[in-house]
Amino acid sequence: MKKVLFVIIDGLGDRPIKELGGKTPLEAAKTPSMDYLAKRGICGLQKMLPDGVYPTSEECHLALFGYDYLKDYPGRGVLEALGAGISLDKNDVAFRIDIGTVDENFVLIDPHAGGVDSIKELTDSLEGIKIGGIKFDIYPTLQHRGVLVIRSPHKLSLNFDYHSSEVSDTDPHKAGPHRKYVEVLKPRPLDGSEEAAFIARILEKYQEKTAKILKNHPFNEKRIKEGKMPCNYVLTRGAGELKEIPSFKEKWGLKAGAVAGAPLYKGIAKYLGMHLVEDPSFNGRVDTNLDGKVKTVLSMLNPDYRLRAAVYSFIYLHIKGADSLAEDFGDYKKKKEFIEKIDKNFEPFLKLKDTVIMITGDHTTACGVKDHVEDPVPFLIYDKLHKDSVQKFGERACEKGSLGLVRGTDLIKKVMSLR
Repeated sequence: MKKVLFVIIDGLGDRPIKELGGKTPLEAAKTPSMDYLAKRGICGLQKMLPDGVYPTSEECHLALFGYDYLKDYPGRGVLEALGAGISLDKNDVAFRIDIGTVDENFVLIDPHAGGVDSIKELTDSLEGIKIGGIKFDIYPTLQHRGVLVIRSPHKLSLNFDYHSSEVSDTDPHKAGPHRKYVEVLKPRPLDGSEEAAFIARILEKYQEKTAKILKNHPFNEKRIKEGKMPCNYVLTRGAGELKEIPSFKEKWGLKAGAVAGAPLYKGIAKYLGMHLVEDPSFNGRVDTNLDGKVKTVLSMLNPDYRLRAAVYSFIYLHIKGADSLAEDFGDYKKKKEFIEKIDKNFEPFLKLKDTVIMITGDHTTACGVKDHVEDPVPFLIYDKLHKDSVQKFGERACEKGSLGLVRGTDLIKKVMSLR
């Protein structure tokens, strides 16, 4: 049986851009390595979620790995927490947070505050907050991102045994109107339970309290003096709690390893029971150590038995930067250049033996709108036995591939059938 290398280049797909001659960043990029695999493999387009459903990274990833994006989804906050090494109790409620920029009327200006290296100085100042006897723990992760965990040491005094994660998002950039320049949303219970209503009430109080602390924080005073946006509001989304699902090995019968940098994707790997190989240089940014990631993948696929290295039948490799360049900055030129850099580092993959290689993105991220969009994503599958007429890896080329449009969990089923 062949091994599988499953590569996800986050936000890979895009839309045609006038300045690139009507091509997408992927189509305009020089990608001899991926073109080599596409020419000698089979291609198509994939759409992980149903029409009309906003393509989040986490739900698309679950579908890519063959899981139900609704039933098996624990909430973005849980996945981010796992990826950041944050301990969760089964009754904790976890949120993914951004510390973004709002104006004096709490209108969202930028959920990413124009770009920030770290929010640790801010989260340090928010430690120890309790509301209604409930503790709020906040952790920085990557750049403007973080995790908020609501924990209760005295649940019985509230006359219920658990807290509900059925609470709405407050970031309008990712929920509700799905855009900036609108007022931040109020947390609301999504069911009729007192547990959800309680969490919504105390979360709203928490956001009010932290906004006052952040408003005059020295970190933000310095940013304003430098002409930068302040990080002055905690935006929440993806409320969730731990749940039990079959591991990847239980589902597919393969021992899986993962190489990823950003917390969400590390969390997905841990959630599915994959063995995650971490390195500080795998940072989830554009300056991530691509060479190191590729070398790690090769060592996991071809272990040195003298060192008694683990043997993996399935490797998940995640690369984040293309998505960030499109969503945070709309920078099609740098997205194209980053794709070229990825391709250059992929050269060693062309020499792999007895390995099925699949390359795709989780969703399309369009530079023109600086957001995820529902457009299908190109993919290639290389196994040395099957090929079609596609000559270059790109959106319009793969549209003509022999596999056509593949939806949801059918993609990984196709990959596994070629082992």
